[in-house]
Amino acid sequence: MAKVLYTVEDGISDDLLTYIENKAQVLRPLDEFTLDSIVDSEVLNPEVQDYLENVFAQENPHLQEEGFAVETLYITDLALSFEQSKALLRKAGLLGWWRRLKEKIRKVFCQVVGSIEGDFDWKEIIKLVLLALIPAFASGVPAVVLPIVVALVASLMKYGYARVCPA
Repeated sequence: MAKVLYTVEDGISDDLLTYIENKAQVLRPLDEFTLDSIVDSEVLNPEVQDYLENVFAQENPHLQEEGFAVETLYITDLALSFEQSKALLRKAGLLGWWRRLKEKIRKVFCQVVGSIEGDFDWKEIIKLVLLALIPAFASGVPAVVLPIVVALVASLMKYGYARVCPA
């Protein structure tokens, strides 16, 4: 079972906020494609696969409906190398669930960041995003969301809100 990071506000430690901010600063110089490739390669992580198959898919039964069927999902929709794509051929359902998980997190991220006025305090933004994710995950916010949050923060640092969260 995938590790749950927190279920309530008190579970969000300053150490976690520092980690996310510093990791985003390290990834900030990367171009958009490289950053997407790093995040999408997480779908090869057995912990991520376990979460997608045993938690995310169960908590989101609508993903089994039309439009999310395996045959409508393409490996080319994600920023994966040929080798990574080949490794996932038999697990095409994971790709769709990963894409939906990323979109779910991006939507919350953009709502939170779009509501902030004034100067950006990175730790405060990260904390607000992490808090906003609590109601989005019935079983608690899983550790597998960290690479997605880190990449979104890195993109925000480099490109700004308008590019990360287009209208």
